[in-house]
Amino acid sequence: MKVDYYKLINAGWEEYDIEMDYCSICGEYKLCKKFKRVFPSGGMLLLSVCEDCFTKSSYERRKVK
Repeated sequence: MKVDYYKLINAGWEEYDIEMDYCSICGEYKLCKKFKRVFPSGGMLLLSVCEDCFTKSSYERRKVK
């Protein structure tokens, strides 16, 4: 499974750090972008995503063609 960075941002996730962690997608210990999503009720979700688990941006896809 791959994650689109821009869709995460548009869905309300905020990137707040980059550090070594276990990726929430593949489960491997790698350098990950850290995201959080805070809800009005006070709840918060955290997500770590390594570079391998991001999809290529539409710009990169156009460059390849």
